[in-house]
Amino acid sequence: MNLLVFSSASSISTNRAYIRDLVNNHSTKVHLCILYREIHGNEKNNINLKSEPFSITLHRLEGIHPRLESVQGIRNIIKKFRPNHILLEFDPASKLVNDVIYYGKKINSNMNISCIVLENRRKTYLKDAFTALFKGKLKLFIGNLLCEYFNRNAIKHVSYLFPISRESCDVYSNLNFNTNRIQQVPLGIDEKLFVSRSNNFKSKIRKKLKLNSFTIAYFGRLVPEKGIKYLIQSLSILKFDDWQLLIDSFDTYKSNFSKEIKELIFSNGLEKKIVFFDANHEKMPDYYSAVDLLVLPSIETPYFKEQYGRVLVEAMLTKTMVIGSNTGAIPEILSSKYLIFKSGCSNSLAEKINDIKMLNKKSKKEIINQNYLRAFNFLTSKNQAKEIFNILKNN
Repeated sequence: MNLLVFSSASSISTNRAYIRDLVNNHSTKVHLCILYREIHGNEKNNINLKSEPFSITLHRLEGIHPRLESVQGIRNIIKKFRPNHILLEFDPASKLVNDVIYYGKKINSNMNISCIVLENRRKTYLKDAFTALFKGKLKLFIGNLLCEYFNRNAIKHVSYLFPISRESCDVYSNLNFNTNRIQQVPLGIDEKLFVSRSNNFKSKIRKKLKLNSFTIAYFGRLVPEKGIKYLIQSLSILKFDDWQLLIDSFDTYKSNFSKEIKELIFSNGLEKKIVFFDANHEKMPDYYSAVDLLVLPSIETPYFKEQYGRVLVEAMLTKTMVIGSNTGAIPEILSSKYLIFKSGCSNSLAEKINDIKMLNKKSKKEIINQNYLRAFNFLTSKNQAKEIFNILKNN
């Protein structure tokens, strides 16, 4: 099988793990097109192009909106690499996917084109278009009409959609894609990178970070929809005092919101309990192993719903205890109701942290092992590659 992949996420090498598995374990010839956005002028230079068992080229995304972005030279890319399958990590209601459909089918009418999709908020492009028109929002009206056109074209020509969650499957079913062509494949995490560290190694990391109490962690973007505000508020009402919070350095996410969180920390007198760190993604397994509990407190907004929660799976693979809010795909990832708390509720989160702290070693070990087995058996890059290959090879 000759596979051409279009991906933005693959600018981070750990996100290419399933592609490596396709090449190494399934005899698939792959060319990867990494698509990047030029925002600060140095994005291209920051992409890690370490040695891979497949060829890579870089292409700049251009457009006035994410759904209207595309890259130059798609026809030449397809002609040069002559794939029989094209896989895009992009939503079908986009110009990029429709450009690939147009040129791919022109070069080879039997070209198989598939998409890995994340969207888990229900879409009604036509209805939204006329709602926008009624409100006098012409740009939004045109944008939704274009999405409706892109989506209808994709329905006719896309071979398979690979949603990463059950919610996402429902979204595309409601958009009238053939349910036989909607095949859920969970996002795969690199099981070779995210592994548990030895107790001796954990001790060294904890010593380096000056962690000497029950350590709670939040790893992720510092934005309102990730619910970090509720985590900070919950910490001030815990029933125990011997805790520390490990969190990404605020310098990584300088914004008005990061200032708000900093003020919240100081107003609650928690500044001495916060430990900041800065690490690239490939070093994250070290930090997972150093904590007692990872929290993902995401909330739902009119514009955001947690699509997956990959930090949970990464932590599960490193045998770290995790809890998450009851929004988006988080309950599907965790599967156990015991590990879920009410989204946007500091009291519910504090109560759950208290419960985890009170667990005896046996119960804690059982939960951690159950999480690990779930992640290792179903949520790895190896599994993602296997499922995608088995579906595409028969088409």
